[in-house]
Amino acid sequence: MEYKKVREYLLENGACDHCIGRQFREKFRGHESAEIGAAVRRAGSLEEVEGLLGKDLPVKEGCRYCDSIFSMMPGLVEKAEEKARGWEHDTFLMGCRIPEDLIILEEKMWENIGAEYCEPLKREANRLAGKTYSEHTGKKAEFVYPDISFVLDYVNNNVEMTVHSLYVYGRYQKLVRGIPQTRWPCRECGGTGKYVDAFGQEKPCPKCKGLGKMYPESVEELIGEKMKEYFQAEDAVLHGSGREDIDARMLGNGRPFVMELVKPRKRSFDPAELERLINSDKVRVTGLRKSSKQELVQLKAAEYRKKYLAVIEFSEPVFWEELHRIEKAFDGKVIKQRTPLRVAHRRPDKIRKRKVFQVRFTGLEGNTATAEILTASGTYVKELVSGDQGRTVPSFSSVIGKECRVKELDVLEVIDENA
Repeated sequence: MEYKKVREYLLENGACDHCIGRQFREKFRGHESAEIGAAVRRAGSLEEVEGLLGKDLPVKEGCRYCDSIFSMMPGLVEKAEEKARGWEHDTFLMGCRIPEDLIILEEKMWENIGAEYCEPLKREANRLAGKTYSEHTGKKAEFVYPDISFVLDYVNNNVEMTVHSLYVYGRYQKLVRGIPQTRWPCRECGGTGKYVDAFGQEKPCPKCKGLGKMYPESVEELIGEKMKEYFQAEDAVLHGSGREDIDARMLGNGRPFVMELVKPRKRSFDPAELERLINSDKVRVTGLRKSSKQELVQLKAAEYRKKYLAVIEFSEPVFWEELHRIEKAFDGKVIKQRTPLRVAHRRPDKIRKRKVFQVRFTGLEGNTATAEILTASGTYVKELVSGDQGRTVPSFSSVIGKECRVKELDVLEVIDENA
């Protein structure tokens, strides 16, 4: 960098002290651009600049390179503070929208003087606004997963605020049968709960009786409605590590989940208090704690083993010798499962390979047996037992040549492969 050439160009083109100082900021780290610019305006060399820093020199504000956005900044930060009142947050991210012609003008300036030590206008505006907001509120800047983010719009003199979701991790137990994991919109009315008859009259949907969903409640709603109220959020969306069938219970240590709270006004919480509010004779949650979007992604991608307790009904009396044959056949066995007939209408028709780690029968009475089954994630246990008309190979039914079906199913344990 040729100091004299750069200084002369900036002064001749009427640059303010903010915009002069921005061109040297990486050279004088620890000092703000306006302070650096005020020193450059008065100094004939870099050495003289160094000597003037910290002297509390008068600052010239506003020029064509910044269009006085640094003068607008305090008012916009104040607007951001006003918008954020009533929204609990610990972290924030500051962004800005500046006129396009300023970006073009800055790039032309760099063509003439270079940008070796420069802090670009947008970066400077964001940094200074963030610093001011942090000083006023005590909040911390966060560049990846902030609680709240702002866009200071210098074009329209406005502030846009986005409240980001809060994520809460836990494990849930589903203690009753007949409840789906998540809300299940009615396929007939598309979740509206209404239909229009031949005479143009709007009436309750006969399929869901006006509920807009196939089942009156779900694990998502039983947990989520309490969380929505607690965190004063607009919505609550459950993300689980897999899901159990509607007619299966989720017992044992519970299924890992992350609840996403959309636009929450409150973020801090007492886990024990929240668990007490949620827990009922239908669902129970344990281990609640603050989570993150990153953990949600990891949860959905993680591999789990599932341990089931199945009550199996055979088409005719069955004997221990046959049950031992099933145990031996599925000891570490990899099976092939074509998409089950019961879900083929909503899932791709393909063949999946899944591992069965262990089968142990624990009881037998007539043509009914109980078994503990340990499998990899994504195994269709009902079809592992029945064979699903040959779509699962091998199956309990094919091994002993007797038809059988799962009468009752419980998930006993969800085991993280990486734990």
